[in-house]
This record gives sequence, structure tokens and C-alpha cells, in this order.
Amino acid sequence: MKRTMYKLIFFLISVVYLFAQATDNEKLKELNYLKEQGIITEEDYEVLKQELVANKNIDEGLYDLTINSKLVTKSYGVIKKGDNYYFPIKRFFKYIGFENYKVDKRYLIAYLGNSLREEKIDLSKDALILKDDIYVEANRFKSAFLSEYSLDSKNLKMRVYLSFDTPKEILRLVEVNRENLLREEKEKELIFSSKRRLFDLGYARVQLGYGYNKLAGEKHETWDWDGTLSYQGGLLYGEITADYDIRENELNTVRLEYTDIWEGHNFDIENRRYEKTREWGFAFYKNKGYYEEAGGEIVISESVPIGSKAELIYMGTPIEIQNDVNGVVTFSNPLIRTDRTYTLKIYEPTGKIIEKEIKTVKDYYLQKKGGIEYKVYLNEIKRYDRFETEAKVYYGITDRFTIGLGYKRKVEELIDKVEHLNDITADIVYGGTYNGLSYTFNLNGEKTLDNSLVSVEREGVTKNISVENRFKYKYLNQFNYSDWKLIYEYEGYGEYYDEKQRNKVEVDYTLFNNLDLGYTWEETEYRYSSKKKSVSAITADFDYSWEKFLISFGTLQDLNDTKNNEYRVTAYYNGLDSVTMKLENVWVNNGKDYEAKLGFYNNNFKGIIDFSSELSYSSYEKEKVSFTFSVKVADILSIDSYISDDGARNHRVGIDRVIDLKNPLITLDSMDNSRVKVYTFIDENNNNKLDKNEERVSGVEVKLGNETVVTDGVGEGMFYGVANGNIYDMKVTIKKPAFTLGGNVLKVKNDFSSTIDAYIPIKPMLTLSGVVDLEEMKNFTREEKESFLNDLVIEVKNMNGDVIEATVPDNEGRFDISGLFPEEYYFEATYIGNDYKLKPIQKQIKLSYSKENMTKLMTLKIKDDILAIKKDKNRLAVNEGR
Repeated sequence: MKRTMYKLIFFLISVVYLFAQATDNEKLKELNYLKEQGIITEEDYEVLKQELVANKNIDEGLYDLTINSKLVTKSYGVIKKGDNYYFPIKRFFKYIGFENYKVDKRYLIAYLGNSLREEKIDLSKDALILKDDIYVEANRFKSAFLSEYSLDSKNLKMRVYLSFDTPKEILRLVEVNRENLLREEKEKELIFSSKRRLFDLGYARVQLGYGYNKLAGEKHETWDWDGTLSYQGGLLYGEITADYDIRENELNTVRLEYTDIWEGHNFDIENRRYEKTREWGFAFYKNKGYYEEAGGEIVISESVPIGSKAELIYMGTPIEIQNDVNGVVTFSNPLIRTDRTYTLKIYEPTGKIIEKEIKTVKDYYLQKKGGIEYKVYLNEIKRYDRFETEAKVYYGITDRFTIGLGYKRKVEELIDKVEHLNDITADIVYGGTYNGLSYTFNLNGEKTLDNSLVSVEREGVTKNISVENRFKYKYLNQFNYSDWKLIYEYEGYGEYYDEKQRNKVEVDYTLFNNLDLGYTWEETEYRYSSKKKSVSAITADFDYSWEKFLISFGTLQDLNDTKNNEYRVTAYYNGLDSVTMKLENVWVNNGKDYEAKLGFYNNNFKGIIDFSSELSYSSYEKEKVSFTFSVKVADILSIDSYISDDGARNHRVGIDRVIDLKNPLITLDSMDNSRVKVYTFIDENNNNKLDKNEERVSGVEVKLGNETVVTDGVGEGMFYGVANGNIYDMKVTIKKPAFTLGGNVLKVKNDFSSTIDAYIPIKPMLTLSGVVDLEEMKNFTREEKESFLNDLVIEVKNMNGDVIEATVPDNEGRFDISGLFPEEYYFEATYIGNDYKLKPIQKQIKLSYSKENMTKLMTLKIKDDILAIKKDKNRLAVNEGR
């Protein structure tokens, strides 16, 4: 027992002595001696020897580590092997809260910063793997993670600066983005829209032409002229469009449209030509609009670790940021629409960042919760002297579940008479996204309610069939996940139809972002025939862009009949100023027949000419070579020409001119335009409205689309030719230094041709300038006065209690708060020091605009241990208390 104790004590003393020696050779000699004396076992010897060999030529020092100017530890273990330094990477990651990395047998792979930059550390080449950590060679460590570093081996100090944002910094940036998005939501959005008038003179289009025409194979040619006069403008508080055929002296369709008469509801009245008479049509409908203020078309819902935050990114821009609720983030945004690609960036609480790509699917009339879309039509059928009716409505039960119902009452010819037949339709739609998978389920059907007989031809035999058997239903599934899209359809038919059932499958896969592969299979089974019609095909499309070239390759391989195989090669070149060249080659009939087209076209060359031309060759058409040319000069003269080698000729010269009847000299591309008249004025009471006697502002620069106007001496300017059906951002530049838009976001939305009045409020920025009257403190020293003033906090708050600005007086007792608008505020002055007991001021003040003086004065006084506003010098309207 004693011998064993002596051995143990001698072993411990020897080990301590061994690893306190200066050289590795002495350590190894002592280790061999301990083994020979039997003090340590063979197993202990191998363990200690391995430890000694592993750390041969390795020195370790505990450094003070400073990251981005912040000391994080005083015991960062840096080791030196030979002439190289190695830094422990896992410990380093722990100090910055970084966990977005993984380690396999060969690499340590880290995803850095908000962009998830990938860095691979080769463990066999650039690192030492010891028991407690992975030590990365200094130069490789710097190139991967640092912008710069310094190592003081004498004083054991290490200072580094990161080349990427830490998880905490990224989350701070995300919070800033969230605040910006929330602030944008709170900003006042002023939308100037089309104004309804009893009559508003609009636009006319004159088309007149004279042409030469010769058909293929004929010797004689014809000369003829044509002409159309069109009008679009405001009438009866709606918009009227009409066409008149000058040559035939006949009025074509006239339509009176009432667009967005209330929350997206529309009403159209139509009178159209039918043979030698006229017939009426009415439509009342509401489409699912993209411009509604709240809610989106599709809800994106994703599972995330509890405590996560997520950004929804579209076209590189975060459009919404959400915190998880019980491990789920949900996004409903007007920019979430069908058949688009979004990126979901998830910030896990561990610091790990994950990106998911989400591709939304076609919605099949899916509504948001409470959303409604409907169509009601009433059309006169002059042939039968009757009216037809059709109505359909879709309503969102939830953001993912929609039901639809429909009714049709149509005029049809039966066996021996003409009657109205009644049909009903029904739809059930369920869809959304979950964990990167976008999905839609759609079940719909329609059925005729009557039991009248009609004559139909089936397999060459005429049969009388009751229309109560006229029904069909369809079930559809669509899924999008990552680069895959799958659609399955099943359709069943009643006995009225020749078809019995139909199945269809579509699969699409995107490879390398440039190559799209597709597979389609469809099979139709017929009721009165044993044959089945089956169609299946494989498609491939590849697009590649290089400098000013775009090359596209495509093929369709019919798996049932190779005669339908098709191959396409198209090349575009846009390096010819504003002219684009296109070369298209198509092989059909499994490559046996060929067609080629060479075209040139432009858009507004030199601001004067629009032209297009095409030379084509076809091995399977009657005209093997043909040439087409079209040119429009200065929006007035149009020339069209067609020539083919089979003898066909067609030439036409004409006038095509769109005229703004209020300003005929301007150039327009179409009649579907509006004018926008802007008025800039000083909004003296900050209510965003032009009130009586409010002053106009001249010299304000307003930009709408690509056009810019500067308001004249009375603060007015006019835009012409603003295309309808869009929402435009209006950019305003105010050259007067003390005026601003005040956080307003200006937009123009023109739904129909009219003159839009845009009243742009210019906000005067007032300054509240004050001084603290220290008369009661005249016996105080200068230091006591300065101390008092430094402890006096001045705050201006809005009427919701939010702080607009806070400040303290200077050494002379003066303070200024600028950038205030003419409205009511809360003014507060509070002494936060300990030397005096003063009750604070809490007053409601009103700032008013004055052209002569943009600075409002006030004086604070101290009397009887109370802070107060000195009324004799105060030029503000002050209400006592809150």
C-alpha cells in the first residue's frame, strides 16, 4: 500500500517536473525513465507521449482579445507552431455569438453576414485540430473573417476588426428596417385620382389611309381607302369611348365606363352594332385590386424556431419583417401575388441565418379574408330579342379559403323552340404557402338546372339529350417548391358531353436558373368511343444573356408522334443604338420543315421614327420568302408594306394621329391618358387641403414619371399624356429652405381619362426659440446657473404624446427647436437636478404660420418654485394644463 502511494506521489511530482522543462528531448527522456521504473503504466506512457508529440514545437499564450474596439476576453488562447500563429475559431465564434457554421471531416464552412457569404476552411491544410478547439492559421483566419488585425506577442494583446456583420449587428439592422417600414406605413399617403365631371374634353384619334392590294396568283389589283375616328373623354361623370367608321358611315361600339365608383366597384354601359341595328350590354363587377391599402393576395406562413425574426424580400428589397408567434411567421402584404418569387430570410435566436426561396402559385380567384370579387352581366341578344344574364361571386372565408357561386341564364335553340336555360356554378379554393411549399386546391363544377331536350351530334349520329345531363366538374392541385412545379387536373363530364373524363399532369423544373425542363401528360376518355386520346410531351428551354446578346434555345418532343417535334433557336442583339435585331429559326415536323425570320425594330428612334421590318423564309408555306415593313413618322404618318414571292402585294400610306383636344400640339402615343394639373401651396394649418387665402408657391419642381414641370408664378403646372391604369410616384423638390413636404408621400392614380387636380401641400418649418429668465437666480454664481441649465430638459411632443425633440438650454439659457409645423403641440420643461424643487411646465401650445416671421418666441421664468411661461413676451397660444 505504501509502495503504491510512493509511486503515485512520485508520478505526480515527475509529471509536473517533466512538463516544466525547457526542451522536448528532456521531457521525452524523463517520460522513458518513468516507464522503465514502472512508475507509469504502458497506457499512461502512450497517452503522455502522444500529448507531447502533438504539442511539439507549439507554444500557447493567453491574449487579451479586442473585437471591433471591444475587449471580449483576457484569456484567448493563441498558439504558435514554428513561425505560424493559429487562432481558436470556435471560441472566437462564441465571443461574437455566431453559430451559422458547420464542421465535417474536411471543412469548416461558415456563412457570414447578412449576405451569407460562404467561407470554407480546409482543416487538413489551414488548421490544427486539438481537443478543445479548431485552430486556424492566422493568414487564412484574416482572409476569411477579418478586415485587419494586430498581434502583440510581447504584451499578449490581440486586436481584430471583423469583415462581416455579427448576428447582433444584423438584428439591429433588421430592426432599423422594421422601423423604416413602420414609419412608411404611418406616413401620410396623398393619392390624387381621376376626377369625375359632367363633361371633360378628352382625346381623339384620326386614322386615314390609302392602299394598294394584290392577292397571290391574281393579275388585278385594287386601290381603296379606310378611315376611323375615335374619341375618349369624360361624360356624365364617367368615361366614354367610341369608334366611327368614316368609310362605311357607321357608328361602332360606344361604351360608357364608371371605374372604381366605390371601393373597386365598376359599372359599364355598352351599345354595340349588330348587323343593321344596335344592342345593349351592362356590366357590374369588382376585380381583386392590387392597390388596396391592406391585405395581400396570398398569405405566406412559415415555421421557424421560437424567438426568430424573418424578413420577406422581393426583388432584393425587404417588404415586411415579422417576429415569430409560437414558432410561425405570417406575411400578408399587397406585394405578395401569384406566380412570383420571394426570399424569406430567417434570423434564428442562435445567430444562425437561413434563406428560403418561395414561389407562389396561381390563385384561381383566391381572396383574402373578407375579400370579394364578382361579375354581373346583362346583354341584349337582338337575334332573339331577349336578354342574357350571368353572375359570379367569390368570397374569402379566410385568407386561405374562398368559395365561389355563379348563375347563368342564356338563350339557346332547342329542338323546336328558343328558351332561356339556367346554369349554376360553384368553386372551392384553398391555398397559401407553408415551409417553402406554395399550394392551391381548386374544386369547381357547373350544371344546367332545366330538363329541356336539345339535338347534339355524337359519333356521326344526331341524338336528343336532356340538358339536365349537362354538367361537369374539375379538381385541380398545384404545388410549387423550390425549383419544382407540379399541377394535376381531373375533369369529369355528364352524359351530355362526348368526353367522359380527362386527366392531366404538368411538371416543371428550373435548372441552373437558365434551363427550364417540362413534362406534360394528358389523357381524355370518350363516352361513345372506346378510344382514348393521349398527349404527352417533354419541353426544354434555355436562355443565355451575354453583353448585348440574348440567345434562346427550345424544343418540344411529342412522345406520341415525332412529326410534332419542334426545335427553336432565337437570337437578339440590341447593340445598334435604339434598334434591336432578331433572328428566329424554327424546325417543325421533327426537323423536316424549316422557317426563318430576320427582323429589325425600334422604339422611337431619334425621337421621330418608330419602325419594324421582317424578312422571312418558310419551306412549308405557300410564300417561301416574304418581306414586311412598317414605319411611323413623328406620330402622324404611317407606312406599311408587304411583299411575298408568290406575287402578293400590299402597300398602305396613311395618317395616324392622337390629339389632346385641349392641347393639340403635344405628341401622344394613345388616347388612354389623363392630364395632371398640380397646385403648390403653403399649408398654413397643416391639414393637407387648400383653404381659402392660403398662399401659392412658385418655382417648385414636380416630377411625374419621366416628365418634370416647375410651377409658375401662381403655383400651377400641367402634365399631359399620363397613361391610365397606373399608380405613379410624384417627386417634389422645394427650393425654398424653410419648407418641406412634411413626411407626405404623393402618388397619382388615374383610372380613366380626365384632368386630375393635384393639390400639393408645402409645409412651413417653424422654429420655437426660447430663453430662460434667470432674474430670480441673480445671486447665483455662473457655475450654479450653468449647472441648473444643464439639468433643465425641454421637450416638444405631438398630440399623441410622442416626443418630437428634446434639448437643454445653452449657458446663456437659450434653446431652439426647429422643424415644427403649424399645429398644436405639448410643451414640457422639467428640472431633473437635485438642488432645487421645481414643479414642471406642461402646456398645450399652438404654432401659427406667419410669412414675416418663421420663428416663434417664448420666455421661461422661475417664480415661487414653479417653472412657467412668461406671458407678456409669449407670442404663442397657450392652454393651461393638458
